[in-house]
Amino acid sequence: MIRDLSHNEVAQVSGALLGASLLSNLGSAIGSIADQAFKSVHGVAPAVSYEPFASQLGLGIGYIFDSVFDHSLSSLVSSNMTAGISGIVNAVKANNAYLSSLA
Repeated sequence: MIRDLSHNEVAQVSGALLGASLLSNLGSAIGSIADQAFKSVHGVAPAVSYEPFASQLGLGIGYIFDSVFDHSLSSLVSSNMTAGISGIVNAVKANNAYLSSLA
């Protein structure tokens, strides 16, 4: 008996969510590099890591590509990108305050 594939089965077979996964990992790597650069420049690790926020931003960007296959993901684009950008901005502020406290 032949049946139609469910939406989730089609997504799994087609490689949907591949963009979100790849770009989240890329964002994580970029955030890790930013953390290491901060430590190299300032001699201390950042008080707030950039890595989780860069990863979340990458996830949101990846959802842009994945929403081509699954339109229900489009709502996740702005929420993840906004949270990632806000997190990065807040990390910059927190790390600047941290550096000021060391001076």
